[in-house]
Amino acid sequence: MDLTKLQGVIPDLIYNELQQVSDTFGINNEARMGNFLGQCDHESAGFKTFLENLNYSGQALWTLFPSH
Repeated sequence: MDLTKLQGVIPDLIYNELQQVSDTFGINNEARMGNFLGQCDHESAGFKTFLENLNYSGQALWTLFPSH
């Protein structure tokens, strides 16, 4: 799979780690890479945020995670 097509399309921070991540997790074709990057894009608000906001109230935690 030619990852150089992604250079300049995704942030360098992500691009520089992509080969190792794809090897480690078996992301070995374009469909898997597309799904992976699509999920990363969604979860990071377009590669703009990389930290999870864990500012939940106690009540919100019970509501969101009632079985834990």
